[in-house]
Amino acid sequence: MTETISGILTDYAVMTEGEHAGRYGARINDTPYPVMPHVDAFLTRLQKNVPVEVHLNKDGWISKITPAKKSPVPAAKKAEPTAQDIDQEKAEYNAKAADEARNLERKRKEQETLAEKLAKAGFEQPAKAQAPLVDAEKPLPKPQQVTQIATYPPLLPAIRYNEDQMSLMRAKVAPNCTQTEFELLMYMANKYNLDPLIRQIWAIKYEGKPALIFAGRDGFLEIAHRSGHFDGMKSDCVYDDKGVLVSAWCEIWRNDMTHSFRSSVLLSEYTTGMNLWKSKPSVMLIKCAESVCLRKAFSVSGLYAPEEVGE
Repeated sequence: MTETISGILTDYAVMTEGEHAGRYGARINDTPYPVMPHVDAFLTRLQKNVPVEVHLNKDGWISKITPAKKSPVPAAKKAEPTAQDIDQEKAEYNAKAADEARNLERKRKEQETLAEKLAKAGFEQPAKAQAPLVDAEKPLPKPQQVTQIATYPPLLPAIRYNEDQMSLMRAKVAPNCTQTEFELLMYMANKYNLDPLIRQIWAIKYEGKPALIFAGRDGFLEIAHRSGHFDGMKSDCVYDDKGVLVSAWCEIWRNDMTHSFRSSVLLSEYTTGMNLWKSKPSVMLIKCAESVCLRKAFSVSGLYAPEEVGE
Protein backbone atom coordinates (compact mmCIF):
# COMPACT_ATOMS: atom_id res chain seq x y z
CA MET A 1 0.00 0.00 0.00
CA THR A 2 1.42 3.35 -0.99
CA GLU A 3 1.36 6.49 1.14
CA THR A 4 1.71 10.19 0.40
CA ILE A 5 3.16 12.58 2.97
CA SER A 6 4.03 16.25 3.00
CA GLY A 7 6.88 17.89 4.85
CA ILE A 8 10.18 19.75 4.71
CA LEU A 9 13.14 18.26 2.82
CA THR A 10 15.89 18.87 5.40
CA ASP A 11 18.71 16.86 3.78
CA TYR A 12 19.62 14.18 1.23
CA ALA A 13 22.76 12.04 1.32
CA VAL A 14 24.02 8.47 1.60
CA MET A 15 22.53 6.86 4.71
CA THR A 16 25.07 5.76 7.33
CA GLU A 17 22.84 4.06 9.90
CA GLY A 18 20.14 1.40 10.05
CA GLU A 19 19.28 -1.42 7.65
CA HIS A 20 19.54 0.91 4.64
CA ALA A 21 23.09 2.13 5.36
CA GLY A 22 25.02 2.77 2.16
CA ARG A 23 21.93 3.69 0.15
CA TYR A 24 20.88 7.17 -0.87
CA GLY A 25 18.22 8.67 1.35
CA ALA A 26 16.32 11.83 2.20
CA ARG A 27 15.23 13.37 5.49
CA ILE A 28 11.65 14.58 5.56
CA ASN A 29 10.86 16.48 8.76
CA ASP A 30 14.13 14.97 10.14
CA THR A 31 12.89 11.41 9.50
CA PRO A 32 15.17 9.41 7.12
CA TYR A 33 13.63 7.52 4.21
CA PRO A 34 15.48 5.35 1.65
CA VAL A 35 15.16 6.48 -1.97
CA MET A 36 14.38 4.39 -5.06
CA PRO A 37 17.20 4.51 -7.65
CA HIS A 38 15.19 6.42 -10.25
CA VAL A 39 14.53 9.23 -7.71
CA ASP A 40 18.25 9.98 -7.07
CA ALA A 41 18.51 12.34 -10.03
CA PHE A 42 15.54 14.42 -8.88
CA LEU A 43 16.86 14.97 -5.34
CA THR A 44 19.96 16.84 -6.52
CA ARG A 45 17.73 19.37 -8.31
CA LEU A 46 15.67 20.17 -5.21
CA GLN A 47 16.61 22.83 -2.69
CA LYS A 48 16.89 21.88 0.96
CA ASN A 49 14.51 23.15 3.64
CA VAL A 50 11.62 23.54 1.19
CA PRO A 51 8.12 21.97 1.32
CA VAL A 52 7.82 18.74 -0.69
CA GLU A 53 5.30 16.03 -1.44
CA VAL A 54 6.60 12.47 -1.00
CA HIS A 55 5.15 9.19 -2.28
CA LEU A 56 6.17 6.06 -0.32
CA ASN A 57 5.84 2.55 -1.72
CA LYS A 58 4.66 -0.40 0.32
CA ASP A 59 8.18 -0.93 1.73
CA GLY A 60 8.50 2.67 2.94
CA TRP A 61 10.87 3.72 0.15
CA ILE A 62 10.49 7.10 -1.56
CA SER A 63 9.22 6.38 -5.08
CA LYS A 64 8.47 9.99 -6.00
CA ILE A 65 9.35 13.39 -4.51
CA THR A 66 8.28 16.77 -5.85
CA PRO A 67 8.29 20.34 -4.55
CA ALA A 68 4.96 21.48 -3.17
CA LYS A 69 3.19 23.36 -5.93
CA LYS A 70 3.00 27.11 -5.46
CA SER A 71 -0.12 28.90 -6.56
CA PRO A 72 0.70 31.50 -9.21
CA VAL A 73 0.25 35.00 -7.87
CA PRO A 74 -1.86 37.09 -10.26
CA ALA A 75 -0.34 40.39 -11.25
CA ALA A 76 -1.75 43.32 -9.36
CA LYS A 77 -4.22 45.30 -11.43
CA LYS A 78 -3.03 48.79 -12.11
CA ALA A 79 -5.37 51.47 -10.80
CA GLU A 80 -7.14 53.59 -13.39
CA PRO A 81 -5.65 57.11 -13.65
CA THR A 82 -7.74 59.88 -12.11
CA ALA A 83 -8.61 63.15 -13.82
CA GLN A 84 -6.00 64.86 -11.64
CA ASP A 85 -3.35 62.37 -12.78
CA ILE A 86 -4.21 62.99 -16.44
CA ASP A 87 -4.15 66.78 -15.99
CA GLN A 88 -0.77 66.57 -14.25
CA GLU A 89 0.64 64.31 -16.98
CA LYS A 90 -0.66 66.66 -19.68
CA ALA A 91 0.82 69.70 -17.90
CA GLU A 92 4.22 68.00 -17.62
CA TYR A 93 4.05 66.97 -21.28
CA ASN A 94 3.11 70.49 -22.39
CA ALA A 95 5.89 72.01 -20.28
CA LYS A 96 8.43 69.65 -21.82
CA ALA A 97 7.14 70.43 -25.31
CA ALA A 98 7.37 74.16 -24.61
CA ASP A 99 11.00 73.76 -23.51
CA GLU A 100 11.76 71.87 -26.71
CA ALA A 101 10.07 74.59 -28.76
CA ARG A 102 12.14 77.29 -27.08
CA ASN A 103 15.31 75.30 -27.74
CA LEU A 104 14.36 74.94 -31.41
CA GLU A 105 13.69 78.67 -31.66
CA ARG A 106 17.03 79.46 -30.02
CA LYS A 107 18.86 77.17 -32.45
CA ARG A 108 17.01 78.78 -35.39
CA LYS A 109 18.17 82.26 -34.32
CA GLU A 110 21.73 80.95 -33.88
CA GLN A 111 21.62 79.52 -37.42
CA GLU A 112 20.32 82.81 -38.82
CA THR A 113 23.12 84.72 -37.06
CA LEU A 114 25.67 82.25 -38.40
CA ALA A 115 24.22 82.57 -41.92
CA GLU A 116 24.53 86.36 -41.80
CA LYS A 117 28.16 86.11 -40.69
CA LEU A 118 28.94 83.60 -43.45
CA ALA A 119 27.23 85.78 -46.06
CA LYS A 120 29.30 88.82 -45.02
CA ALA A 121 32.45 86.69 -45.26
CA GLY A 122 31.56 85.67 -48.82
CA PHE A 123 30.44 82.09 -48.17
CA GLU A 124 27.33 80.60 -49.75
CA GLN A 125 24.31 81.00 -47.50
CA PRO A 126 23.17 77.70 -45.96
CA ALA A 127 19.60 76.45 -46.31
CA LYS A 128 17.04 78.28 -44.20
CA ALA A 129 16.42 76.72 -40.82
CA GLN A 130 13.21 74.75 -40.52
CA ALA A 131 10.41 76.35 -38.51
CA PRO A 132 9.75 74.89 -35.04
CA LEU A 133 7.71 71.70 -35.15
CA VAL A 134 5.95 72.44 -31.85
CA ASP A 135 3.82 75.52 -31.16
CA ALA A 136 4.43 76.48 -27.54
CA GLU A 137 1.20 78.51 -27.39
CA LYS A 138 -1.08 75.79 -28.72
CA PRO A 139 -2.22 73.26 -26.09
CA LEU A 140 -1.41 69.65 -26.87
CA PRO A 141 -4.06 66.93 -27.15
CA LYS A 142 -4.76 64.67 -24.22
CA PRO A 143 -1.90 62.16 -23.94
CA GLN A 144 -2.81 58.50 -24.37
CA GLN A 145 -2.49 56.18 -21.43
CA VAL A 146 0.68 54.09 -21.71
CA THR A 147 0.43 50.37 -21.02
CA GLN A 148 2.93 49.21 -18.42
CA ILE A 149 5.63 46.99 -19.92
CA ALA A 150 7.39 44.30 -17.88
CA THR A 151 11.06 45.05 -17.26
CA TYR A 152 13.87 42.51 -17.10
CA PRO A 153 17.33 42.55 -15.49
CA PRO A 154 19.98 44.15 -17.72
CA LEU A 155 22.12 41.83 -19.83
CA LEU A 156 25.42 40.85 -18.26
CA PRO A 157 28.62 41.90 -20.05
CA ALA A 158 30.10 39.33 -22.41
CA ILE A 159 32.73 37.04 -20.89
CA ARG A 160 36.25 37.93 -22.07
CA TYR A 161 38.90 35.26 -22.76
CA ASN A 162 42.64 35.47 -23.35
CA GLU A 163 44.46 33.70 -26.18
CA ASP A 164 45.31 30.62 -24.10
CA GLN A 165 41.68 30.21 -23.06
CA MET A 166 40.51 30.60 -26.67
CA SER A 167 42.96 27.89 -27.77
CA LEU A 168 41.76 25.63 -24.97
CA MET A 169 38.13 26.11 -26.01
CA ARG A 170 38.92 25.34 -29.66
CA ALA A 171 40.46 22.04 -28.54
CA LYS A 172 38.00 20.99 -25.82
CA VAL A 173 34.53 22.38 -26.64
CA ALA A 174 34.77 22.89 -30.42
CA PRO A 175 37.10 20.19 -31.82
CA ASN A 176 37.29 19.96 -35.63
CA CYS A 177 35.02 23.04 -36.02
CA THR A 178 35.77 25.58 -38.73
CA GLN A 179 36.60 29.16 -37.80
CA THR A 180 33.10 30.26 -38.83
CA GLU A 181 31.47 27.56 -36.68
CA PHE A 182 33.67 28.47 -33.72
CA GLU A 183 32.72 32.15 -34.10
CA LEU A 184 29.04 31.14 -34.14
CA LEU A 185 29.58 29.16 -30.93
CA MET A 186 31.16 32.21 -29.26
CA TYR A 187 28.32 34.44 -30.50
CA MET A 188 25.72 32.12 -28.90
CA ALA A 189 27.82 31.94 -25.71
CA ASN A 190 27.91 35.74 -25.47
CA LYS A 191 24.22 36.11 -26.36
CA TYR A 192 23.10 33.86 -23.49
CA ASN A 193 26.14 34.56 -21.26
CA LEU A 194 27.16 30.91 -21.01
CA ASP A 195 30.75 29.85 -20.29
CA PRO A 196 32.20 27.21 -22.66
CA LEU A 197 35.12 26.55 -20.29
CA ILE A 198 32.76 24.99 -17.71
CA ARG A 199 30.79 23.28 -20.50
CA GLN A 200 27.62 25.33 -20.20
CA ILE A 201 27.73 25.47 -24.02
CA TRP A 202 29.76 23.48 -26.56
CA ALA A 203 29.83 22.33 -30.20
CA ILE A 204 30.06 18.88 -31.81
CA LYS A 205 31.36 18.47 -35.36
CA TYR A 206 30.61 15.29 -37.29
CA GLU A 207 32.47 14.56 -40.51
CA GLY A 208 30.77 16.03 -43.55
CA LYS A 209 28.07 17.81 -41.49
CA PRO A 210 27.69 21.32 -39.99
CA ALA A 211 28.62 21.67 -36.32
CA LEU A 212 25.82 21.35 -33.74
CA ILE A 213 25.77 23.74 -30.77
CA PHE A 214 24.51 22.38 -27.44
CA ALA A 215 23.72 23.98 -24.10
CA GLY A 216 22.33 21.14 -22.04
CA ARG A 217 19.66 21.22 -19.37
CA ASP A 218 22.02 22.87 -16.85
CA GLY A 219 22.82 25.65 -19.31
CA PHE A 220 19.12 26.37 -19.76
CA LEU A 221 18.69 26.42 -15.97
CA GLU A 222 21.51 28.98 -15.74
CA ILE A 223 19.61 31.24 -18.16
CA ALA A 224 16.38 30.74 -16.18
CA HIS A 225 17.94 31.50 -12.76
CA ARG A 226 19.75 34.58 -14.09
CA SER A 227 16.51 36.04 -15.48
CA GLY A 228 15.20 36.66 -11.95
CA HIS A 229 11.78 35.28 -12.94
CA PHE A 230 12.28 31.54 -12.39
CA ASP A 231 9.67 30.47 -9.81
CA GLY A 232 9.92 26.69 -9.75
CA MET A 233 9.96 23.59 -11.93
CA LYS A 234 8.23 20.23 -11.63
CA SER A 235 8.88 17.17 -13.82
CA ASP A 236 8.13 13.46 -13.81
CA CYS A 237 7.84 10.34 -15.96
CA VAL A 238 4.69 8.57 -17.13
CA TYR A 239 4.47 4.74 -17.18
CA ASP A 240 1.85 2.42 -18.67
CA ASP A 241 -0.08 -0.26 -16.77
CA LYS A 242 2.86 -2.66 -17.11
CA GLY A 243 5.37 -0.20 -15.64
CA VAL A 244 6.97 0.58 -18.99
CA LEU A 245 8.23 4.14 -19.48
CA VAL A 246 6.09 6.02 -22.03
CA SER A 247 6.77 9.75 -21.70
CA ALA A 248 7.96 12.57 -19.46
CA TRP A 249 6.61 16.03 -18.72
CA CYS A 250 7.81 19.29 -17.20
CA GLU A 251 5.99 22.33 -15.82
CA ILE A 252 7.66 25.69 -15.08
CA TRP A 253 6.38 28.76 -13.23
CA ARG A 254 7.52 32.37 -13.67
CA ASN A 255 6.94 35.02 -11.01
CA ASP A 256 5.90 37.58 -13.62
CA MET A 257 3.20 35.52 -15.35
CA THR A 258 -0.12 34.09 -14.19
CA HIS A 259 0.02 30.85 -16.22
CA SER A 260 2.66 28.12 -16.14
CA PHE A 261 4.50 26.55 -19.09
CA ARG A 262 4.18 22.79 -19.66
CA SER A 263 5.84 20.40 -22.13
CA SER A 264 5.58 16.66 -22.71
CA VAL A 265 7.93 14.36 -24.67
CA LEU A 266 7.52 10.75 -25.84
CA LEU A 267 10.22 8.14 -25.27
CA SER A 268 9.69 6.72 -28.78
CA GLU A 269 10.57 10.09 -30.36
CA TYR A 270 13.87 10.62 -28.48
CA THR A 271 15.46 7.34 -27.41
CA THR A 272 18.42 5.92 -29.32
CA GLY A 273 18.33 2.66 -27.36
CA MET A 274 22.06 2.95 -26.70
CA ASN A 275 24.41 4.13 -23.96
CA LEU A 276 22.57 6.11 -21.22
CA TRP A 277 19.29 5.81 -23.13
CA LYS A 278 19.56 2.06 -22.50
CA SER A 279 20.68 2.17 -18.85
CA LYS A 280 18.91 5.36 -17.60
CA PRO A 281 16.03 6.13 -19.98
CA SER A 282 13.94 8.00 -17.37
CA VAL A 283 16.80 10.38 -16.52
CA MET A 284 17.47 11.11 -20.20
CA LEU A 285 13.80 11.66 -21.02
CA ILE A 286 13.33 13.99 -18.03
CA LYS A 287 16.25 16.10 -19.31
CA CYS A 288 14.55 16.35 -22.71
CA ALA A 289 11.25 17.47 -21.17
CA GLU A 290 12.94 20.03 -18.92
CA SER A 291 15.09 21.42 -21.77
CA VAL A 292 12.06 21.85 -24.05
CA CYS A 293 10.06 23.58 -21.31
CA LEU A 294 12.94 25.85 -20.21
CA ARG A 295 13.46 27.06 -23.79
CA LYS A 296 9.76 27.78 -24.10
CA ALA A 297 9.47 29.61 -20.77
CA PHE A 298 12.58 31.79 -21.24
CA SER A 299 12.58 32.38 -25.02
CA VAL A 300 15.79 30.51 -25.84
CA SER A 301 16.33 29.73 -29.52
CA GLY A 302 19.13 28.13 -31.52
CA LEU A 303 20.30 25.87 -28.67
CA TYR A 304 19.40 22.25 -27.89
CA ALA A 305 20.27 19.65 -25.29
CA PRO A 306 22.37 16.71 -26.53
CA GLU A 307 19.72 14.28 -25.26
CA GLU A 308 17.26 15.76 -27.77
CA VAL A 309 19.34 14.95 -30.85
CA GLY A 310 21.03 11.78 -29.69
CA GLU A 311 24.59 13.10 -29.32
